[in-house]
Amino acid sequence: MKRIISDFKIQNVSSESIYYSTGNVTTQPPVTGIELANTWSMLKVTVSFIRHSPLFVAAVATPCLITALINILTFFVPSIPFSVYILMTNVFIQMIFLQDMVNKLPLTIHAMPSSCKYSQIQLQVKLNNLQ
Repeated sequence: MKRIISDFKIQNVSSESIYYSTGNVTTQPPVTGIELANTWSMLKVTVSFIRHSPLFVAAVATPCLITALINILTFFVPSIPFSVYILMTNVFIQMIFLQDMVNKLPLTIHAMPSSCKYSQIQLQVKLNNLQ
């Protein structure tokens, strides 16, 4: 069985027969004919998995640390125009990494997560403030 699918590692897969009758779900099978006529049998499958991302440090943590250090170091630059230039370059670098992170999201998501939208708005506000 394939254990790693995309960025997820399957830990365990279990299944169980359950029965639905008159608004109740139970594991007991129907006994009488009337119960059998009003009961639906279903299969409950539970899949437990963890995120398998061996390149998380290289793809997410390192760029975040580098851009955070660049933001901090601009306060130590004595020349204001040079620090503005560094900040604009940093915003451009952040947009590139944010775009890469959004494009690599799993295909099961139908829209961009709120945290990514928030980061995108922050980057746009930074860019507008620097102009």
